[in-house]
Amino acid sequence: PLRCFYAPQCFWTGQNPRIVGNIGCVGAHGEPAAHLASLVEHLDGMAELARGIAESGGSQEEQTERFVTELLSYLKRYMTDTAAALYGQAAPLDQCWLGLARYWKKRGVGAA
Repeated sequence: PLRCFYAPQCFWTGQNPRIVGNIGCVGAHGEPAAHLASLVEHLDGMAELARGIAESGGSQEEQTERFVTELLSYLKRYMTDTAAALYGQAAPLDQCWLGLARYWKKRGVGAA
């Protein structure tokens, strides 16, 4: 659903697979195509999580809290607790919610 946000990385990958090596600022990757596919999969997962929360309603505070809690749980399924906490430092999860909530609201999902 959010392809427009990361289409440039996909395009660059087609031109030069090595450019993906530093996406996410975690260093070089031996298999950049697989790394990018994983990134896209998890961005989609995060977007769908936000969509479900937006559709379920509630106050902004309730939705933010639900998103942060559920996204942290999602991250911990794929990485260590320490790595998941670093995601929250690099991109505060409540800020991720605000951007995704705005994205879905513009598309008519959730409260007007």
